[in-house]
Amino acid sequence: MKTETLLQFCAKAEDAREYLRTPMSYRGRALFTNARIIVSTPWKEEYSQLGARPLPNATQLNSLTSSFNSQPMDLPGLQPDLCTNCGGTLKGDCRECDGTGMLHLSNHFHDYEMSCQSCQIGINKECMICDDTGFQSESVTIGGAIVDARYIAKVQTLLSEQRPIFRLTGHKENGSHLAIRFDFEGGYGFILCMRRPSEEKHTDLNIPVHWEQLH
Repeated sequence: MKTETLLQFCAKAEDAREYLRTPMSYRGRALFTNARIIVSTPWKEEYSQLGARPLPNATQLNSLTSSFNSQPMDLPGLQPDLCTNCGGTLKGDCRECDGTGMLHLSNHFHDYEMSCQSCQIGINKECMICDDTGFQSESVTIGGAIVDARYIAKVQTLLSEQRPIFRLTGHKENGSHLAIRFDFEGGYGFILCMRRPSEEKHTDLNIPVHWEQLH
């Protein structure tokens, strides 16, 4: 699997969380994550040249990998509406200055004009709205779990050749859901669940879930 594809699951250069911009290593595996999607593949030495560092806290990952899994789910190919800012190109005008590169401020005494600190030049290298998915936020319910359809669509698109198989993972005893797990040729990953439905659009996919214990 190409490293360029895996890096698309990391946070972008504009993300203040620098540690998410590069792969992380844990127990002989590489992790690519933006804190919403986690992708795990076998470690390769070439990742060290990308600035990879050890995973600082494995609590969440250990909880995910030791939870109950459902049987494979037949998820449809999700296609949320395109992002209104970038139209799916992943690049767009700065929303703070409307692409002008300047901010116009005023108070009771004076009017001010200053350079926009969010983009500097008016055009962002990356869209600030769609979280590097190209889609509008749209939540879906799967077996009681609420997930942002943008991230499912991103996994389905980037890993289409690896044929990802999706499962719900969580605590069967108390009914809480941690993530959507996906297994693909060369690795596995997780899409973390949302706490509440999206205010823009929400759909219940009505997909039955049958649990099985992970061994």
